[in-house]
Amino acid sequence: MYLKRSYFVVVALLLAALVLSACGDSTSTPAPVATSTTATSTTSSATTVAGASSGKKLMVLWATKQEAVWGFQEEAIKKAAAADGVQITFKNADNNVANQAADVDDAISQKPDAVIFVAVDTSTAASLVRKLKDAKIPVVADDRLPDASNVDIYVTADSHKVGMEQAKYLAQKSADKGNILLLEGETGNSVAAAITQGNKDELKSHPGIKVLLDQAHDKWSREAAQATTTGALNKNGKDQIQGILANNSGMAMGAVTAAKKAGVDLSKTCIIGSDADKDAVESIIAGELCADVDKRPLDLGAGSYAAARALMRGQTPDKDTVIKNGTFDIPVKYTPIQLINKSNVGDMKYRYPEIKFPS
Repeated sequence: MYLKRSYFVVVALLLAALVLSACGDSTSTPAPVATSTTATSTTSSATTVAGASSGKKLMVLWATKQEAVWGFQEEAIKKAAAADGVQITFKNADNNVANQAADVDDAISQKPDAVIFVAVDTSTAASLVRKLKDAKIPVVADDRLPDASNVDIYVTADSHKVGMEQAKYLAQKSADKGNILLLEGETGNSVAAAITQGNKDELKSHPGIKVLLDQAHDKWSREAAQATTTGALNKNGKDQIQGILANNSGMAMGAVTAAKKAGVDLSKTCIIGSDADKDAVESIIAGELCADVDKRPLDLGAGSYAAARALMRGQTPDKDTVIKNGTFDIPVKYTPIQLINKSNVGDMKYRYPEIKFPS
């Protein structure tokens, strides 16, 4: 009996050694780097790493990398995926609907375990979500919610709250009176619509503030926003506009450029953006841009990844609320925002350590 027991112990130990040898150290050596491209984009990439969730595949379908916030999100997603050992592919549609349709087809052919999706055009992206869902691929809508689409979860900074915070601060700086401009992002974009609605809802409490112009801008163009602002200043006079609310930092900085060229006293005209891009933060320090809203893209990227990880594992992602999207009930996870002005601009050191902030 003792000999038999010894024999089985030895066999078990040998089998264990073989298993450990086959598995190896799951965190010691990263897998090779792969690449992925769209029909017209050269910014796509894929990286495979070893780790605890090795074997899961995630695709991130960016609408654009035009604004710096997307790079910060990508940084956060890469870091979290590396810790989990998830194979991840990034694709960039360059704000082109046809490119994004091709990216979705590519995702379906690659059969990832989940997709993080940022729609180029939220008014028309429901068909792309439907294709992914028909292919049994879970979808996390990041920042932008495609209209009337059945995504698994929507992860976003509260864009309506962003708009309200912008308008509230402008009202404070203008003593609840004056003429302002609203510089919207792209028509049909859910984030642009939500920020602008937040502006308008807050302004209802400030009847002394008059909106002279509410203008949308294709591709959230800084240059187009600059032209809009120049036109409004020429029409109304450089001293007759007390505030400008822009849906993003780029358009806000376009407005700052136009105001400076027109000789506007920026201590008396409050221009506010959203996204807290680097040049916007520097402009706040310089006393030009009045304020901006940090949508904390590292938190947003990490939040979208956390939702995707839960879906890849067959779990239910955390949510804060449920909203109606067409006929669908969509769970929503909100990530934090912060209004940045000259008094607290030092809080942006976490994103821009290279900037010389006031002491």
